[in-house]
Amino acid sequence: MSQYSTNLTDKQWQVIEKIINPQERQRKHQLREIMNAILYINKTGCHLDGKEAKLTAQNWSRLGAVSLDTALRDITDLVEKGILSPYPGRMRKVEYAINYVKADDFLKHFQNVRVDAGARGYYLAALYDDTEVRERISDLDYEQFASGNLSASDLVHKYMAYLSAL
Repeated sequence: MSQYSTNLTDKQWQVIEKIINPQERQRKHQLREIMNAILYINKTGCHLDGKEAKLTAQNWSRLGAVSLDTALRDITDLVEKGILSPYPGRMRKVEYAINYVKADDFLKHFQNVRVDAGARGYYLAALYDDTEVRERISDLDYEQFASGNLSASDLVHKYMAYLSAL
């Protein structure tokens, strides 16, 4: 398994595994690897053919090397558990988004939230319970933030939700 900053830690996977309770099916790739790939695509804002990458059953099927039916069952299960939400308006090739932590008490742990320019892009920085935390954000999210379409708290929920499991 490749190591990326977006990969789930063992502790994070234990929390998610309890929620999704993956049934053991014959898979080419482990469900944790698929989740890591989805988080990587989501966080980095990878573009496919010039368009922002979105999670679809077809993408899940390719990432996990599973049938389309298995991908649809997996996604339906994650939607029912509140981990994914379908984007409205599409009837075919439905796109899904990851639901991030939206608890108000989560934000009270953060102070001095800001977006800084760095040598390799833009970074969300903050004090989390008096500890400096920093996460690289996608260029697309920076553009949305700079234009006022995405708030600092939205960025915290998206890029630092993993801290809620600590």
